[in-house]
Amino acid sequence: MDTIKIWVGLSQCLFQGVEKLTITREKDSLKVQPEFAESMVVGAKFKKIKPVFISVNDTTWKFNEFLKRNKNRLNLDSLKYGRLQITYKKKRLNFMTDGLGDNAKFLIDYCKTMKNIMPDSDYHIYTGIEIEDPELITQ
Repeated sequence: MDTIKIWVGLSQCLFQGVEKLTITREKDSLKVQPEFAESMVVGAKFKKIKPVFISVNDTTWKFNEFLKRNKNRLNLDSLKYGRLQITYKKKRLNFMTDGLGDNAKFLIDYCKTMKNIMPDSDYHIYTGIEIEDPELITQ
């Protein structure tokens, strides 16, 4: 069995949260085991959510398309911690964001992607209107 682990920082403004996904291939399906913590503090308690099983040929989740849309954020530096981290065995991919606006755009895309397999999730709260220009304008 192959297992991929994903860590996502869901924190933005007044909300603090972390999601961990453990994705395991089981024959002709993928088991996605989500866990959430409503805190960024080390040692925070994670709450396991009911696992989701999807066909390896599924077209609903489209997580691969999410990764392709965000490939410009990819950083292979293993010493940095990205907004989203994917770990397979001992290799880690980091997806970075730059600033509050860019982070919001990334989280909206991620949460919309996750809502496709967990429509009743209370943790994927950023599904609002996408930001056209992530630059913050100040005068």
